[in-house]
Amino acid sequence: MAGKDFTIRRGSTFRWVIRVEQPQVVYVPITAIDKTAPVRLHATAHGLTDGRRFLVTGAKGLVALNAKNTPPRATDYHKAKVVDPDTIEVNSINALNAAAYTGGGVLQYNMALDMTGYEIRMQARASEKSDVIVFAASTTDGKIVMQPDGLSALLTLPEALTAAITAASAVYDVEFVAPDGSVPFAMPQAKITFTGEVTRG
Repeated sequence: MAGKDFTIRRGSTFRWVIRVEQPQVVYVPITAIDKTAPVRLHATAHGLTDGRRFLVTGAKGLVALNAKNTPPRATDYHKAKVVDPDTIEVNSINALNAAAYTGGGVLQYNMALDMTGYEIRMQARASEKSDVIVFAASTTDGKIVMQPDGLSALLTLPEALTAAITAASAVYDVEFVAPDGSVPFAMPQAKITFTGEVTRG
């Protein structure tokens, strides 16, 4: 699980979907890949949800979808758009002129943490050791809201909050507090860059 660097524009509402990938890898056999735009993959009971990242490995014919690196790099992953429990699309890939799928291959992804019952808390500070909190968010204060599936949560920073931030940058991490009070997962430290608001009402 890696931290994510991102940019927040002051005076705008910022949203970020928080997910936790566990070490356990799920493999689902591919049954068909359609030469469509966007490309459509069929895998019975794939278990993916919208926006989850996944790899394709071992597919024959339409090999452009396959991961090119071992271990995989960020560029090897695709983002899932769920069509139904057995079908997903990859909106960024046009397969109309690609080679035909001839068989084999699996969808591969890390199992998501079921965060049902967890408290999620996040702080952004000027630096790791700084006492200055640029902003804080949690499921307790309502800025982080658990989604119905329990596999993701939505962070929302309203425009009034981002407009008041004067820092040029900050570091943050995210802690996941289990119902027993332990912290079994923490998202590693990453960087936030704040940019100015050019268009103002």
